[in-house]
Amino acid sequence: SRAEALKPPSPFDTVLARAVAPLPKLLNAVRTLCDANTRVVALKGRQPAAELAELPAGWQLLSSRAVQLPGVAAERHVLTLGLRPR
Repeated sequence: SRAEALKPPSPFDTVLARAVAPLPKLLNAVRTLCDANTRVVALKGRQPAAELAELPAGWQLLSSRAVQLPGVAAERHVLTLGLRPR
């Protein structure tokens, strides 16, 4: 099922995403699964500067780390995002 259809009894601690959608669309889709303590971890290709510039209101990049995946020559980054404290 889709993330938007999930109705968890409480927010998740971590949401993992790989090849789901551009960051703005992904974060909007998982917003109801998150609170200020949730971390969204997304695997992306090259550092997605354009996607990061378009983050939905309230979201922030917490960390970005370049990673090398075994058997994959292409550039990859693990991004950790969270909601800004109110």
